[in-house]
Amino acid sequence: YSAGGPSNSGTFRDIQIIRSDTVAATLDVYDFLVYWNQKDNIRLRDQDIIKIDPYDKRVELVGNTKRTGLFELTEQETIQNLITYAGGFGNDAYTKRIKVIGNTETQKRIDDISYPEQNDFELSDGDSVSVGQVLNRFENRVEIEGAVFRPGDYELQDSTSLYSLIQRAEGLREDVFMNRGLI
Repeated sequence: YSAGGPSNSGTFRDIQIIRSDTVAATLDVYDFLVYWNQKDNIRLRDQDIIKIDPYDKRVELVGNTKRTGLFELTEQETIQNLITYAGGFGNDAYTKRIKVIGNTETQKRIDDISYPEQNDFELSDGDSVSVGQVLNRFENRVEIEGAVFRPGDYELQDSTSLYSLIQRAEGLREDVFMNRGLI
């Protein structure tokens, strides 16, 4: 922290504390930040060396998660680990399809991940992961307008009829035109 942390190319996942030509500890900052695990938090001594190598695998996360940005993953970690590091999905996240854009040897590729069925999908360095948003529409809504006491949106149930909808809207007002209605 006092030295300003790792640079843009430095790892947060494999920081070594070298003491007397041996590795005294290996620190994974994500263990501390995400899981509050302090098992590798040792007291530094005079002449200790903090060695920060370049990162191995970094992915970008955008969209409807609680945290977005660049995340560093180890070789064994999957898209589930990435979602955990991001704090989980946002309240309007569309999780049926998570889009992953990455590179092959010659061109770009896109993968559609079904979550949680494919939560073991392994990401590659440079991948961009995008979590979409649920559609701004309803699957069970009916609207009533006009000369009713409580116009607006109501739940559409299997048993909903025009009569039951008017009853839920507190009935017809006195100024209603009874000869015609538009459905």
